[in-house]
Amino acid sequence: VAHYDGLVAIGGADIHPGLYGDDDDDGGGGGGDGDSGEFKGQESGARSLSSSSSGSSSRPAYFREIDEFEWDLAGDWIHAENGTIFGICRGHQLLGVMHGASLCKDIDTDFPQAIQHTAPSKNQPNSTGERGNETGVHTARNPQGGEDEDSSSSQDQATSSKSSWHDIKLVDHDNALFRAVRKAIFAVNSRHHQAIMRPGCHHAHADGFKDRVKIVAISGDVIEAAELRSGAGFSVQFHPEDMHNTVGDAVMEMMVNMTREWRNARVERDCIR
Repeated sequence: VAHYDGLVAIGGADIHPGLYGDDDDDGGGGGGDGDSGEFKGQESGARSLSSSSSGSSSRPAYFREIDEFEWDLAGDWIHAENGTIFGICRGHQLLGVMHGASLCKDIDTDFPQAIQHTAPSKNQPNSTGERGNETGVHTARNPQGGEDEDSSSSQDQATSSKSSWHDIKLVDHDNALFRAVRKAIFAVNSRHHQAIMRPGCHHAHADGFKDRVKIVAISGDVIEAAELRSGAGFSVQFHPEDMHNTVGDAVMEMMVNMTREWRNARVERDCIR
């Protein structure tokens, strides 16, 4: 990875709760074989895995090998300070957990919100509009057009093409997201059932998280965007790569520009040395 300038942690299945100190796996659910297990050695370095099969399809499925690989890769990358790192959806949650946050394992169950964050079910209408109604419950559309497939109740945070759309609000203008989008409130696509919640409404390790990560945007109690205080990274809960509008394009361009600036600064430092 020394030859790369940026790293992107992408969407995917639920993160194992053992990564944020919660070994109770009866919440969440990435869809799959129903294994259960726990991470060991959470207090230091790489996470080693212990797993067992529960034999119950009602339990959430976690891809623990992917969790471990991404945790170690992202951790080594951040420690090396060779480039930027960005998180999208699950990647946003992973970077949050790495910096001291815990996750709400199911928003609708644990912290019901007026805004719908999960992908809509088959009986919900699709709309060509991106903005919600006055109640805060937002309609959905397929950005690609055509017929949407039904979303599973497990809400895989990467593979569903159907999204809900809702507004997010930036907490201030002093951040990369505002500089890119030039709006304080704008609509984003949404298909997740887990989230990093605002400190005070969930058992997040708020102090450590806020020390290392700046909260950038929210919708209700959900943290929708954050940036590393080091300036080396940024993460969003939504999917800018398939928004297919000026906001999504601006976010993707922001990632490229931040990486280019970081690389140029690194080259300049190396020349001085």
